[in-house]
Amino acid sequence: MKKVLICMLIVGLALGFSSIGSAEVKQGDKNFVISVGYGWFSAGAKDWDGTYGLGMGFLLTDQFELNIGVSGQWNTFGDEVNLLVKPNFYMETQSKINPYIGLALGANFGGGTEFAGGAQIGMKQFISDNTFIQYELSYLRLFTDNLNSVTFSLGLGFRF
Repeated sequence: MKKVLICMLIVGLALGFSSIGSAEVKQGDKNFVISVGYGWFSAGAKDWDGTYGLGMGFLLTDQFELNIGVSGQWNTFGDEVNLLVKPNFYMETQSKINPYIGLALGANFGGGTEFAGGAQIGMKQFISDNTFIQYELSYLRLFTDNLNSVTFSLGLGFRF
Protein backbone atom coordinates (compact mmCIF):
# COMPACT_ATOMS: atom_id res chain seq x y z
CA MET A 1 0.00 0.00 0.00
CA LYS A 2 2.81 2.42 0.87
CA LYS A 3 4.48 1.83 -2.51
CA VAL A 4 1.25 2.63 -4.36
CA LEU A 5 0.80 5.86 -2.39
CA ILE A 6 4.41 6.91 -2.95
CA CYS A 7 4.09 6.26 -6.70
CA MET A 8 0.83 8.22 -6.87
CA LEU A 9 2.43 11.10 -4.97
CA ILE A 10 5.42 11.19 -7.34
CA VAL A 11 3.20 11.10 -10.44
CA GLY A 12 0.89 13.72 -8.93
CA LEU A 13 3.74 16.08 -8.13
CA ALA A 14 5.25 15.60 -11.59
CA LEU A 15 1.93 16.44 -13.22
CA GLY A 16 1.32 19.23 -10.74
CA PHE A 17 4.46 21.08 -11.73
CA SER A 18 4.02 20.55 -15.46
CA SER A 19 2.40 23.12 -17.71
CA ILE A 20 -0.58 21.06 -18.89
CA GLY A 21 -4.13 22.14 -18.23
CA SER A 22 -5.33 25.70 -17.79
CA ALA A 23 -8.78 25.33 -16.23
CA GLU A 24 -9.98 27.03 -13.07
CA VAL A 25 -12.94 26.43 -10.78
CA LYS A 26 -16.09 28.43 -11.56
CA GLN A 27 -19.69 28.75 -10.44
CA GLY A 28 -21.90 25.89 -11.58
CA ASP A 29 -19.09 23.32 -11.76
CA LYS A 30 -19.84 19.84 -10.47
CA ASN A 31 -17.07 17.37 -9.82
CA PHE A 32 -16.42 13.82 -8.68
CA VAL A 33 -13.21 12.79 -6.87
CA ILE A 34 -11.76 9.38 -6.01
CA SER A 35 -8.91 9.58 -3.49
CA VAL A 36 -6.45 7.49 -1.52
CA GLY A 37 -4.22 8.67 1.26
CA TYR A 38 -2.22 7.92 4.35
CA GLY A 39 -2.77 9.24 7.82
CA TRP A 40 -2.16 9.21 11.55
CA PHE A 41 -4.96 8.09 13.86
CA SER A 42 -4.99 8.40 17.66
CA ALA A 43 -7.26 5.69 19.01
CA GLY A 44 -5.67 4.51 22.24
CA ALA A 45 -2.45 3.40 20.56
CA LYS A 46 -1.36 5.81 17.87
CA ASP A 47 -1.44 4.23 14.43
CA TRP A 48 -0.78 4.95 10.75
CA ASP A 49 -3.13 3.64 8.07
CA GLY A 50 -4.19 4.08 4.47
CA THR A 51 -7.40 5.95 3.67
CA TYR A 52 -9.91 6.09 0.85
CA GLY A 53 -12.56 8.60 -0.19
CA LEU A 54 -15.26 9.44 -2.71
CA GLY A 55 -16.65 12.93 -3.02
CA MET A 56 -19.09 14.98 -5.06
CA GLY A 57 -18.62 18.75 -5.17
CA PHE A 58 -20.90 21.60 -6.25
CA LEU A 59 -19.55 25.13 -6.80
CA LEU A 60 -22.26 27.49 -5.59
CA THR A 61 -20.13 30.56 -6.47
CA ASP A 62 -16.70 30.99 -8.09
CA GLN A 63 -15.11 30.60 -4.65
CA PHE A 64 -17.48 28.47 -2.55
CA GLU A 65 -17.87 24.71 -3.00
CA LEU A 66 -20.11 22.32 -1.08
CA ASN A 67 -18.62 18.84 -1.09
CA ILE A 68 -20.41 15.71 0.13
CA GLY A 69 -18.37 12.57 0.55
CA VAL A 70 -17.58 9.31 2.25
CA SER A 71 -14.19 8.28 3.60
CA GLY A 72 -12.61 5.65 5.78
CA GLN A 73 -9.53 3.67 6.74
CA TRP A 74 -8.35 0.56 4.91
CA ASN A 75 -8.06 -1.52 8.11
CA THR A 76 -11.76 -0.92 8.91
CA PHE A 77 -12.96 -1.11 5.28
CA GLY A 78 -16.67 -1.89 5.33
CA ASP A 79 -16.91 -1.65 9.13
CA GLU A 80 -16.67 2.11 9.60
CA VAL A 81 -17.29 4.99 7.25
CA ASN A 82 -17.38 8.78 7.59
CA LEU A 83 -20.15 10.74 5.88
CA LEU A 84 -18.99 14.35 5.65
CA VAL A 85 -20.21 17.68 4.32
CA LYS A 86 -17.24 19.90 3.52
CA PRO A 87 -17.73 23.55 2.61
CA ASN A 88 -14.55 24.73 0.85
CA PHE A 89 -13.47 28.30 0.08
CA TYR A 90 -11.22 28.75 -2.99
CA MET A 91 -8.60 31.46 -3.18
CA GLU A 92 -9.05 33.61 -6.27
CA THR A 93 -6.60 32.53 -8.97
CA GLN A 94 -6.49 32.70 -12.74
CA SER A 95 -4.46 29.53 -13.16
CA LYS A 96 -4.67 25.75 -13.29
CA ILE A 97 -3.83 25.58 -9.56
CA ASN A 98 -6.83 26.24 -7.30
CA PRO A 99 -5.98 26.27 -3.54
CA TYR A 100 -8.73 26.02 -0.91
CA ILE A 101 -9.44 25.85 2.82
CA GLY A 102 -12.52 24.35 4.41
CA LEU A 103 -14.38 22.70 7.25
CA ALA A 104 -15.70 19.17 7.62
CA LEU A 105 -18.87 18.26 9.50
CA GLY A 106 -20.61 14.91 9.62
CA ALA A 107 -20.76 11.55 11.30
CA ASN A 108 -18.87 8.28 11.62
CA PHE A 109 -20.93 5.11 11.25
CA GLY A 110 -19.62 1.79 12.51
CA GLY A 111 -19.60 0.87 16.18
CA GLY A 112 -22.37 3.41 16.69
CA THR A 113 -22.92 6.88 15.29
CA GLU A 114 -20.50 9.62 16.30
CA PHE A 115 -20.38 13.32 15.45
CA ALA A 116 -17.27 14.31 13.49
CA GLY A 117 -15.76 17.71 12.75
CA GLY A 118 -12.54 19.01 11.28
CA ALA A 119 -10.81 21.15 8.68
CA GLN A 120 -8.81 20.76 5.50
CA ILE A 121 -6.51 22.62 3.14
CA GLY A 122 -5.75 21.54 -0.37
CA MET A 123 -5.57 22.36 -4.02
CA LYS A 124 -6.92 21.18 -7.34
CA GLN A 125 -4.35 20.95 -10.12
CA PHE A 126 -6.03 20.76 -13.52
CA ILE A 127 -4.26 18.46 -15.99
CA SER A 128 -6.89 19.08 -18.69
CA ASP A 129 -10.02 21.21 -18.95
CA ASN A 130 -12.13 18.65 -17.04
CA THR A 131 -9.64 16.46 -15.17
CA PHE A 132 -7.66 17.39 -12.07
CA ILE A 133 -5.46 16.01 -9.32
CA GLN A 134 -6.52 16.97 -5.82
CA TYR A 135 -4.05 17.21 -2.94
CA GLU A 136 -5.54 17.54 0.55
CA LEU A 137 -4.28 17.66 4.12
CA SER A 138 -7.10 17.17 6.60
CA TYR A 139 -7.78 16.96 10.32
CA LEU A 140 -10.84 15.12 11.64
CA ARG A 141 -12.03 14.54 15.20
CA LEU A 142 -14.62 11.98 16.31
CA PHE A 143 -15.98 13.50 19.49
CA THR A 144 -17.47 10.46 21.26
CA ASP A 145 -14.36 8.26 21.01
CA ASN A 146 -11.90 11.15 21.31
CA LEU A 147 -10.25 10.02 18.06
CA ASN A 148 -8.10 12.49 16.11
CA SER A 149 -6.73 11.93 12.62
CA VAL A 150 -4.44 13.84 10.30
CA THR A 151 -4.33 12.56 6.72
CA PHE A 152 -2.83 13.47 3.37
CA SER A 153 -4.79 12.34 0.35
CA LEU A 154 -4.25 12.38 -3.37
CA GLY A 155 -7.28 12.23 -5.63
CA LEU A 156 -8.22 12.09 -9.26
CA GLY A 157 -11.18 14.31 -10.11
CA PHE A 158 -13.50 14.91 -13.02
CA ARG A 159 -15.49 18.08 -13.68
CA PHE A 160 -18.77 17.99 -15.56
